[in-house]
Amino acid sequence: MNRGESIQLGDMTVTATFSVDGVGDPQVAWIVQSGQKKAIHCGDTLWHGYWWRIARSFGPFDAACLPVNGAVVELPGLTPSGQPISMNPEQAIAAATILGAKQLIPIHYGLIHHPPVYRQTPELFERLQATAGEKVNVSVLQTGERISI
Repeated sequence: MNRGESIQLGDMTVTATFSVDGVGDPQVAWIVQSGQKKAIHCGDTLWHGYWWRIARSFGPFDAACLPVNGAVVELPGLTPSGQPISMNPEQAIAAATILGAKQLIPIHYGLIHHPPVYRQTPELFERLQATAGEKVNVSVLQTGERISI
């Protein structure tokens, strides 16, 4: 699907919207709406300027699934930048706030940490909670755990 396109899946509408990959691969974020409930899953996005456009066009959201690991990579064939290829905890809270998300569900953390090839940001849960404050509810899920929105 191209950004802006929607499909109907039963009682759900799924819409592709903007996302920006940290190594330059084409990406989309997915907005899923069923009835009055709406969530966005942004994949391995990094911080970008589309947050305000997404919020104006589709927000507010009941939940936003956003990466929080701020991964820095040194991949074969790529000159190391020392810069994160996905959002860090503070950026995820800022994006969730702009999107009007009632809750942030952190994604893409904890499974891969193999320096120097892939380094996850340190103390991400502490940083998430410290930055979230009263702005957004952070719902950390364990593998296989479900949440009702």
